[in-house]
Amino acid sequence: MNEMNIHHFEALDSTNDHLLKMAEDGALEWTVVVADRQTAGRGRRSNDWWSPQGNLHMSILLKPEVSPRQLLRLPVIASLAFLSAMGESGSSLSVKWPNDILLEGRKMAGILAESRSEGEKVLWAVVGFGVNMIGVRDDIPDGLEDRMAFVCELVEDLEPGELAVRIALGMKEWSRALKGKGWVNAMEEWSRRALLNIPYIHRDGSRKIKGVPVRLDESGGLVMETGDGEVTVYSGEIEETV
Repeated sequence: MNEMNIHHFEALDSTNDHLLKMAEDGALEWTVVVADRQTAGRGRRSNDWWSPQGNLHMSILLKPEVSPRQLLRLPVIASLAFLSAMGESGSSLSVKWPNDILLEGRKMAGILAESRSEGEKVLWAVVGFGVNMIGVRDDIPDGLEDRMAFVCELVEDLEPGELAVRIALGMKEWSRALKGKGWVNAMEEWSRRALLNIPYIHRDGSRKIKGVPVRLDESGGLVMETGDGEVTVYSGEIEETV
């Protein structure tokens, strides 16, 4: 397995976009890009991500020997890598499918996985993390104050660079669970920390499903119990019903 090769920047439009270009140019597996701030950070489905200086913005390049279908498991693996990076300090954190890390219902971190395949061969995958680090600041966008959680609430004086290394090491460890028996353990660990059995609405474009998440399926999709039986969703977002 290649050693980590970390590239640090003061500012980038998006760490994922930068690393995607590096992957196209032949960057090695476990290349890591970290930026002090992002000027055009992206969340899932091209949503904007608030990316000021002081937060952690990073992306990791993987070249896993798995099928494109197994890449659906990446957000689960990445969530577990983040929990590992936080250690005992993160024991109160929970995960929400497909890509959120929460503290008491407030979002601390988001994950964005992107990949390129040719047929059944995965060429590479890039996993990005956006992490809220510092809680006391005057530039939090209106409407987000009560929806955000910060690493500093759980552990003091943890620098973004140190957390980036911990996350990358966690990805190295948990990426082994993308296939084989390790995936069963990953499913169990994720489910232990997941927000399940709570009414949610799933949205994917114009499609809307109301139901209760009950478990992951073998591929990393989310199984929801609805009025018409179980439905498995593989993309989109879920939000708690009011």
